[in-house]
Amino acid sequence: MANHWQWRRARPEDVTAGGELLQSPAGWVSITQPEEDWMSTRWFATTPDGLLALFDGLFDLAAARSVTELDVKLPKLGWTAEAITRFGGFPSEVLVYAKPL
Repeated sequence: MANHWQWRRARPEDVTAGGELLQSPAGWVSITQPEEDWMSTRWFATTPDGLLALFDGLFDLAAARSVTELDVKLPKLGWTAEAITRFGGFPSEVLVYAKPL
């Protein structure tokens, strides 16, 4: 896990820092809700077979909270892009900046 420009092992409290954890038999996702109508994901733990079920729970929670925008961050893999598309989303690129050491 990056901490400014230093690396360290992620700790359990990193997963829920500033947010909450949605758990299901399909896995879990750490979420934050910075604004009343906007929710964002931080960490996912699931499998290709479990992602759609986890999305079901995530989107149900977002709907129950009247969220109009859900920002999902996942690695760019075929199965993650397919799952996002099946739920009406669209995959997009995220830039990662690097600093030479």
